[in-house]
Amino acid sequence: MAQPTENSGYPEPKTIEQTISLCRLLVGCFALAPAVLGVIVLAMNGASGPIAGANAMIGQILGGVAAVLLLVNAVIGAVRWRLLAGEQDRGEAPSPARLTSAVIVRGALVEGPALLGAVAALLGGSAYLFVTLAGCALLVIMWVRMPDDLRNMVGALDRNPYRWER
Repeated sequence: MAQPTENSGYPEPKTIEQTISLCRLLVGCFALAPAVLGVIVLAMNGASGPIAGANAMIGQILGGVAAVLLLVNAVIGAVRWRLLAGEQDRGEAPSPARLTSAVIVRGALVEGPALLGAVAALLGGSAYLFVTLAGCALLVIMWVRMPDDLRNMVGALDRNPYRWER
């Protein structure tokens, strides 16, 4: 049995449906921040235009860094997700806590560069919002596919009936 932690008072999801609901909420929150910041940047750039001078060059550098980070982090998140899904092949379904933490890490790996892309767009022009748009699109795809992915990961449920409540 796991040792109690300081978060022991919070209810942990026990069924796959509770876990899916929690994970979808988390991914939705991850997608909301860059989307809202992107709309704000569009409104600011439309009203006054992008900042010129040295800040524009900083924005261009940040835009390139954000694009590379988004690509690398999306690959890292997908590989880690596949490794977690591979636990099913060993005959054990991942726990709700492991699934939830994997969703948090995967979402954060995409949200960070998406937010950096919005900052780059603020400094270097709206063209860098493509990173924010791509990050939001990845998070929406993750949100849509989440129920099927999580259900597939706990496909080993019948082999270990004590891991999840029915």
